[in-house]
Amino acid sequence: MDANDEVKLTLSGRVQFEHTIDPLRAAEIIKYVLSDVAPPPRGNGGAPTSQTPPPLGAAPTTLSRGRTPRQVLDESEAKRNPDKITAFAANLLDEGVENFTVDMVKPLFKQAREAAPANFTRDLDKAILAGWVAAGSGGEFYVTEKGLTAVSSKFSEPRPKVTARRATAPRKKEVPEVVAALPNGLPATLAGALDYVDVKKKRDKALWVLALLAEVGIDSVPNSLVTWVSYHFGDGLPSSDINAHYRGLNSAKLANRDIAGNMRITKAGQDYLAAMTETG
Repeated sequence: MDANDEVKLTLSGRVQFEHTIDPLRAAEIIKYVLSDVAPPPRGNGGAPTSQTPPPLGAAPTTLSRGRTPRQVLDESEAKRNPDKITAFAANLLDEGVENFTVDMVKPLFKQAREAAPANFTRDLDKAILAGWVAAGSGGEFYVTEKGLTAVSSKFSEPRPKVTARRATAPRKKEVPEVVAALPNGLPATLAGALDYVDVKKKRDKALWVLALLAEVGIDSVPNSLVTWVSYHFGDGLPSSDINAHYRGLNSAKLANRDIAGNMRITKAGQDYLAAMTETG
């Protein structure tokens, strides 16, 4: 079609509009309509207003480093629905969203031009049984270290069998030397903070452990010690999940690692725990 040919643009519905435009402009409009880019919000006078942040819990239309949901699936080579759920969860973590809900992930399938899982719960359970995703509290989930590895390796490892098995507690280990050396042992509570059992998020439980150890003079904390202390207080954090929890803490600037690679709580982390309430 020659660029000088005319194209009739028509809108119907609540807004009625009809106008004749050239093909090049028509192509630009079609490209815009089919894209994931949302139009800017409008004020009372119809003029664009400054962008406002999305509501809490809303799924972003682009993920880490500006990638769209479509790019995330392509780059991770996620093929099955459990793979795709894990890939989306890993990128939400990169954006600082440690715990995700079903409603945060479901829209990403549509934005990636993928059919939504017919049985999302079943596919999420498969990701959990594969060890890629774990259940938190209050209907929230988080990606595990094993899940992050699966995404970074483009799901190249053999798919694990996802047969259900009864969870078992780890074998009781000896008290770590640094804990055994404490004159009065580990305190049962953390001054100015909730009790460990009242902390809801797994990531925050890991932060609580770092704060408790810092309080007794242990400022450089290996992953294994976080796991031991968490089981000591009755709600264990598996060692395979500690790095994922750390990434969430580090993204929020609540913890960092020292030159030896061990974790330590930051001043922001101390303030975060102090401000935490039973509902927060």
